[in-house]
This record gives sequence, structure tokens and C-alpha cells, in this order.
Amino acid sequence: MQSTKECTVLASVYKVEDKISKSQWALKAINIWCEQINELVIREVEILHACQSPYVVSFMESWREDLVFNGKLTPCQILTMEMCDSSLRQEIMANPRGLKLARVKSITAQILCGLAFVHSKDIIHRDLKPDNILLKDGTVKLADFGQSRAERPEKAYTPERVTRWYRSPELLLGARNYSKAVDLWSVGCIMAELFTGEPPFDGPSEITTLMFIIKLLGPINEHVMPSHLDLPVLDSVILPKYRSPFDWKELEQSVNNSDGLALIEGLLKLNPDLRLSCVEALQHPFVVDEVLINTAERSPNSASPVAQMPGPSAAPYGQFPLHVAPNAQQVDASLPHVPVLVQILPDGKLLPVAYLPQMPGGFPAMVPLEIPGHPSLDYNNNDK
Repeated sequence: MQSTKECTVLASVYKVEDKISKSQWALKAINIWCEQINELVIREVEILHACQSPYVVSFMESWREDLVFNGKLTPCQILTMEMCDSSLRQEIMANPRGLKLARVKSITAQILCGLAFVHSKDIIHRDLKPDNILLKDGTVKLADFGQSRAERPEKAYTPERVTRWYRSPELLLGARNYSKAVDLWSVGCIMAELFTGEPPFDGPSEITTLMFIIKLLGPINEHVMPSHLDLPVLDSVILPKYRSPFDWKELEQSVNNSDGLALIEGLLKLNPDLRLSCVEALQHPFVVDEVLINTAERSPNSASPVAQMPGPSAAPYGQFPLHVAPNAQQVDASLPHVPVLVQILPDGKLLPVAYLPQMPGGFPAMVPLEIPGHPSLDYNNNDK
């Protein structure tokens, strides 16, 4: 009997602040505990380097550092990126009955602008969902490219990458030769959620998610799906043969906008070959005005919303001292603690100078820690 162990990504994200400029940045530490994680991290760094856009979270720098986790020295990859205010998930949760029409248009247009740029680099994001879409001053920032990869038609991909609720029919049916169209399906799901406040296909399993899709959009069979896709699940399960007109009517009433409904319908085509591309979606009447506005504001000399924008200049990383919140209090020793990486030395090494208590709700205050023997500093790390 052959047993396998899933190589789970263990990562923590921290906030650091430059005490001089008051600039804030996000610092992501990824535990490189198996070779598969190492390959994913290398790919993510390469993709972030290639995707410098106003609608993609800005990537600054990355390096390898050995840190102590659970008493064991472990290699970690450190990524520094711009700090955002919140996520699209938080905005949706704050508006359980759906966002206002103008906001839905703005967010959808910005997501498509960012995704069009990513796709122009022949990259499939593979995990678009509200949690991975960040917001900064109202601007959308695509984030978390840990599951992304370059599009190669001859390459077989893993179908389980996209989060289930935002996973396209071909992925749910086990396709491995999929395309960028899987990202457009995710955008359609997100857009419907912006209108209604709820994911349209929130099934507890792959099969129930497929059933929800069929109820809204119609039957999935060999006549609907393209012949070039290998769909092993399609022959192994019995799926419903009819759609529910009531489900579509309910969505129609929630959207209450003909252009918005038409764009959702174009993005949620069962056949990926018939799904709108980013370029086609950007020209849709529902978002075209927003696209022109965003293009004019961010790149006055460019006629294309997917034109590459200049990335930010390199920041003086040696000047990232620890920012201690004014209300910092003594840490309760009974709480689990995690390391915080804050000081970056001139030679590129990290000087860990603080730890954080793991507490529910919000980012806790940073508390200074005396270092008896740098660099071998032990942490009581219980972060999972």
C-alpha cells in the first residue's frame, strides 16, 4: 500500500511599518518544509515579478531565511508586498444583501482589468475568490498567486486548485487540460455574489456544487461540453438533466439590471470555449464606462486598461525598524505566540526582534522582545 501526505502551505502574513516614512507593508513568511512548497513559492515569486499592475498587489522583494519554528530551524521564504486595507470578502460580508450597482460595476471592471493583465502574461490565476481580492483606497488588488501558473496548452494541470465555490464545470468534472477560461468563470461567480451577497454555487462537495450549477444554468453533458476536454467525472456520476427556472428568475430579480445579468451569463457559460474572455468582457456595456474611467485615471497616455504600469521603486529595506503600537501591553505568557519578522539588515538577513500573541479579532500590538543570542532565537510558535 502506498501512502501519500499532502504538502500543505504554512504561511503567516504580518504588518510592518517604517517609523520614518510611516509606510506600511505586508510581510509574508512561508514555511518551506517540503520540495513541493519550494516549487510553488518559486513560481509565485516569478509570477509576482511579472505582474506589476495597478490592479495586482505590488510585490517588492523576496529572500530565503532560516527561522525557528517549534524548536526546529526551518527554511522560510519571505515576501514583501504592499499593505492593503481589507478584502472583497469583508466588503461583501458588510453588505449581506448585495452591493450598490455603481460599486458592483467598479469592482467588476477593476477585477477584469487586473485579470486581463495577468492573462496577457499567459498566466492562469487559478484561485480567484473574494478572499484573494484585496482593496486599497477602494481600488481592487488581485492577490495570492500561490496556485497560479503559466498557461501551456500541452501541459496537464491539477483540477482541484480553484476553491470549490468558484470552480468551473470543467474543473469539477476533472479536466486537466483547461485554459484561462476557468478564471472568467470565477469572475462570474464573484460578480453574482456582489449583487446577491451570497455565492451562487456554495455546494458542500464537488457533486452538489455541480448540481447547483445545473439548476441555474442547465444540464451538463457531452453535447454541451467541448470534445477536446477530457472530463473523467462526467462518465462516473449521474447528474440532473433539467435546470430550475425559479433559480434563474431569483438571480434575475436580485441583479435587476439587464446588462449586469448579460455579463454574468456570458462569464458563466458551461462550455469554456463560449465563455467571454477578459478582453471581450472589458468591452461589455455593463463595465465599459468604468473601464474607460479607470484607464483615464491611472494611465492617461494609454488607451488600454491592460497596459503594463511602472512598478514602485525599490524601498530601503534596511530601514524597516519595529513599529511598536502605543497601546502595547505585556503579553500573557499563556497565549500561543508567533514570530514577527521586522528588521531587515544591510546584508539582507532578517533580525527577528518581536513576537505577537495570537488573539482573535484584529492585528495585535507588536511587543518588543529582548534577544539573548541572535540569530538563533527560539519561538514558542503554535501557528498552524
